[in-house]
Amino acid sequence: MGRSKKVVSILAVLICSLPAFAQEGNSAEPSIDDRPFDLSARQFPWGRWNIDITVHDRVYSVGPLAQSIAVTDPSNNMFLGSTRLKGRSLRDEVAHPPPISFASTFGYAPNGRTVAIASATSRSVTFLDTRSNSIVRVADYEDPPAGVSYSPNGKEVWIPVGGRNYVSVIDAKGFNEISRIPMPDEPGPTVLSTNGRYAYVCSGSGFRTRIVDVAKRTIVASMPESGFPCTSIAASPDGKQVWLISEGASRAFAFSAKPPFKPLQTVDTGPRPSHVSFASNDDGQFAYASVGGMNAVKVFDTQSFGNVATIRMGVSPSGLRPSGDGSRMYVALNENRALAVIDTAAMKYIDLVEVGQEAQAVVYVPNAVRSVRDNPNIEAP
Repeated sequence: MGRSKKVVSILAVLICSLPAFAQEGNSAEPSIDDRPFDLSARQFPWGRWNIDITVHDRVYSVGPLAQSIAVTDPSNNMFLGSTRLKGRSLRDEVAHPPPISFASTFGYAPNGRTVAIASATSRSVTFLDTRSNSIVRVADYEDPPAGVSYSPNGKEVWIPVGGRNYVSVIDAKGFNEISRIPMPDEPGPTVLSTNGRYAYVCSGSGFRTRIVDVAKRTIVASMPESGFPCTSIAASPDGKQVWLISEGASRAFAFSAKPPFKPLQTVDTGPRPSHVSFASNDDGQFAYASVGGMNAVKVFDTQSFGNVATIRMGVSPSGLRPSGDGSRMYVALNENRALAVIDTAAMKYIDLVEVGQEAQAVVYVPNAVRSVRDNPNIEAP
């Protein structure tokens, strides 16, 4: 074989090998054709690579009572319809009525095929298959779950159970409880680090956020809070910061996501903040906080911690999540029964999607569906 043919052969081998190198360690991120995504990315919640908005993506929203889930196609911001959450053990009363801020919360599997809806009102977590829009399992609890969060590898689901002072860890495949991690006080919303090493459990009583070593199932550190219950927590996509919201204190608190977990900054949000999320673009990484008392979303630079934008919108903005490429932020507007859409590059409100029901929590799932020709088990508007 001549020298030129050898070079061509070597190049061919290298080119064929590139996907394998890109996929190494990323088996938790199947795409629409079951190939893994590259996780070296910069978008919330897993810090993964930008995923362009397509007709295969879905936005799911739910009201405080979590009686049905609204489904939206973000490629054209069209509301497709709703799926009733039948089969749930809905209870009319709860022993400890939950704050409206986390009456319902969302989590979703990294492969995009399962959405988990934690309902404090019914004291349950419902697991919904995104391709069939059908319920695959309902997990009931003695007291209201304060949130639901998947591990980045997609193997575990972490559910803080408030009145019982523990975090329930569920096997994401078999839906069986595999561990209970005791908490010194009432746990609130929980999120895992982008590398899956730590879980950050903020406090339902507002005293201390607990940092848990995921592998050892033990608390390794704690961070003081404001004395008011935490209503939302998020880990930045660059893996460096954790932000939590305290509605009663009208503040957001940022601390280091890695040891020694030191406090970084306290920012004033305005009255009645409820949720925090992140989006990244060419200008940097930004924290978005919904502020109910101002009917607005405030945007903070995560380097300077300065307030770089205040985006006015409809009544009572609540949960918020970015698109897979970070170009859009979807905001639940509970009293408007709609979703607001923010252009994150321009940092301005650009669209409103009416979803026909209360919208208190929202989640954006890239590549949620394989076929876009039909929408099984969805009641059209």
